Amino acid sequence: MSISPNTAGFFAASAQLRTMFGDTLVFHVPQPPTYDASVKINPDTGDPYNAMAVQTNVEFVDVPIVASVILKQASPLRPQADAMFEEAGLMSGMDIIADVADGDYQTVQTASEFTYTIKVYRVEEWKPFEMAGTLYRWLAYAKEK
Repeated sequence: MSISPNTAGFFAASAQLRTMFGDTLVFHVPQPPTYDASVKINPDTGDPYNAMAVQTNVEFVDVPIVASVILKQASPLRPQADAMFEEAGLMSGMDIIADVADGDYQTVQTASEFTYTIKVYRVEEWKPFEMAGTLYRWLAYAKEK
């Protein structure tokens, strides 16, 4: 008797777990700049010739999503997350990891920051996570600003 894995059930359970027990993170997604019609744009760079030109739209849009949050374990002996001394000097690891659904990642992938509770985190790296050849979530590794 062979048992085949129920990957669809696992993906559904993972999504339900994120929905039921996840937290709201607000990603700050940059928007492509738009300028007044009178501003001349360099066709090679897409930037205005005038460095003082001000864009007419908002620079960032806040996009709230529900994600599972993995916090580093606090320790009185190690007050900073994964602090270590390397040849370059004192280095610090990630403070938080956000487990983001693939569909939400498509919306917030260009964000460089997000807010969780009252703290702002800088996204350092995105890592895809797949099972049985199916990409179903992304892990956002971030550091507190």
